[in-house]
Amino acid sequence: MVNTTPSDLRTHLSHDIEQAAAEPVRILSRGLRECAVLVSPGFYDRATLALGDEDYAAPPLTEDQRYQAELRTFLAEYGVHVDGDG
Repeated sequence: MVNTTPSDLRTHLSHDIEQAAAEPVRILSRGLRECAVLVSPGFYDRATLALGDEDYAAPPLTEDQRYQAELRTFLAEYGVHVDGDG
């Protein structure tokens, strides 16, 4: 898989689209964190067909996010609401 950044993608979009026909192009925010993947229409069609009727899935939670969600649920059972919970 080829890596690029959003700014390089804007500069070399035609090249990256051609590259995606051969293999996925991973777009890295600040060169580190994967934020998107550019794939060919054929790859996308096969992937969505394989998923069937499943909805678009959000990325999995990190361990810290999972812990915070569990803590909010626990506290909500006792009537304690954390910022953003209402």
